[in-house]
Amino acid sequence: MKILAVDTSTKSCSVAITKDDNLIIELLLESGQTHSIHLMAMVKQALKLAMIAVDEIDGYAVAIGPGTFTGLRIGLSTIKGLAAATDKPVVAISTLKALAFQAFEHTNVIYPMIDARRGEIYFAGYRQLEETLIEIIAPQAASVQDFLNLAPEPGLLIGNGVSLCNDLINNKTGFFQTAPDHLHTLRASAVAHLSFKQFSENKIVMPETLVPQYIRKSDAELRIRS
Repeated sequence: MKILAVDTSTKSCSVAITKDDNLIIELLLESGQTHSIHLMAMVKQALKLAMIAVDEIDGYAVAIGPGTFTGLRIGLSTIKGLAAATDKPVVAISTLKALAFQAFEHTNVIYPMIDARRGEIYFAGYRQLEETLIEIIAPQAASVQDFLNLAPEPGLLIGNGVSLCNDLINNKTGFFQTAPDHLHTLRASAVAHLSFKQFSENKIVMPETLVPQYIRKSDAELRIRS
């Protein structure tokens, strides 16, 4: 099965193509520009370099959040369009679970975290059980201190939210570890690998039903309510 996966949930923009559970190609860009400028060009480049026509793709996978509101909308709208045009199935993957997958072999709890701005992080907690990641803390947005209160066990911190937790890490010596720097950026290959199992179990979604997992309201919505 050939899967095309994208992630636009943070500052980085990533596209990957896998065959079954094997990576064929991955492109990653962090330019600081809106993902709408680059995403379709990256999709076309990935297909070209992999020498795969778009109608040979068997299914699509996308990171649905949490993450930046604009970035998530760009990724989802692109996948919706591709899936609808080619009549292929889609799998939606949690951004935080995909981050945790990048540290899958860690033996303690894995705490993926993303900068949510306004002094908060999006985070969750996962534990490896055989070949599966088990969610032990549901995705949520909270302050770093609230995260500390909710983290039940020692574990590994991974993601671009880790930089907001330096004081926490220093004050809890031996309790938390941090993943290597290169793992803090989410890669579309992690999204693709997680989606392969869901495709095999027929856990797919209709393109028109895809919605971002925002977790909290946008700044614009909060201003309207205030």
